[in-house]
Amino acid sequence: MEVAKHYSRRRRRNFSIDRLSDLPDSILCHILSFLLTRNSVATSILSRRWRYLWSFVPNLDFDFEVESTTIDRVLLLHKLQKIDTFRITEGGYDYSVRQIEAWIRFAVERNVKNLDLHFDYEGWVPPSPKCLLTCKTLVDLRLTNCTLFPVITGAVCLPSLKILHLQFYHEYETLPHLLSGCPVLENLLLQLYFNYCSCRISSPTIKSLRINFHYDDYIDFGDYIDRGFFHSRSLVEFIDRLHNIQFLKLDLSHYSEEIAHAAFPAQTTTFHNLIELELTADCRLLWKFLENAENLEILTFSECCEEIQGRAKPPLPVPRCILSRLRMIKLVKIKGKKHEFGYIRYLLRNAKVLKRMKITYSEYLDSQKMINMLKKISLFRRGSRACKVAFVGVR
Repeated sequence: MEVAKHYSRRRRRNFSIDRLSDLPDSILCHILSFLLTRNSVATSILSRRWRYLWSFVPNLDFDFEVESTTIDRVLLLHKLQKIDTFRITEGGYDYSVRQIEAWIRFAVERNVKNLDLHFDYEGWVPPSPKCLLTCKTLVDLRLTNCTLFPVITGAVCLPSLKILHLQFYHEYETLPHLLSGCPVLENLLLQLYFNYCSCRISSPTIKSLRINFHYDDYIDFGDYIDRGFFHSRSLVEFIDRLHNIQFLKLDLSHYSEEIAHAAFPAQTTTFHNLIELELTADCRLLWKFLENAENLEILTFSECCEEIQGRAKPPLPVPRCILSRLRMIKLVKIKGKKHEFGYIRYLLRNAKVLKRMKITYSEYLDSQKMINMLKKISLFRRGSRACKVAFVGVR
């Protein structure tokens, strides 16, 4: 009986291997495309058939463990004339400018669609070759710590680019010129050093915009705050450029409180097209958005700068979007503070078409405080009979 069971298991294993071997090369290459390239190359030892199969995989994905000489060799042996994705994650310090330019040129010459370069450098930022800015097949471009050039006057023609992510992008003055060469751009993410930031965003096609401001750790905020008004005006002008956006995620959690205090009262931009807003900021900016985004339907709000004195009260009269448009609200990590109850009561009472409010709270919150908070919120009067309130604990 034991012999029969062993023979049956061996037959099942052989059948599984045979099924994989029976698959055409195109299917096997598709399976390999989900692996890191170093793992894909490792399959070459399986058998003679697998020896060069990796070289026909349309995706090349190199992680931080891959040395530059290995990347050079992989590209030299790769067979496909068209590739879908070329990715380098947290590139190491042994990568030279010449090598980086050669790798990007390789991808562009093979009509790459998705290019993701993440270099883990401090101080020195590797450049990109000019051919990158005239790649007609590029659909998704993501650069972290990577310089784009030519600066102002060079050609920019990215007719297929729909997604652009620039993290720790230093060349703010080139941004308008770059965007002017992206006629179908829909999704833009910017991670900016706000200390040095003065730039404009203007694009009629952008549907989703995410902006993160990052402070330089070496800035002395004692000296920086003295120039708060100047920087607050830059922020207002920056936000003004977003007036046609439909979806906006704006994180100001690391923002100087003094600058916020100067900037937010001056923010009067009207967002007629804004449908969905994910905001991490002071309550004052939340009320400004609600007053000036009359068609807002979906709101996610996470409060920062909780201790600022003179926090703005909910606006009166009630903004139009709250009365007739707002249908979904998510409030992140509520702590049960008095002012939080104030704006939750205000939103529930005045949102006439609200369908759902989701409130998340920390699981580490004192249990009795949590119970009291949930009970209190559950008793708030609701302006919409269809409104359901959900409470979710998060770590």
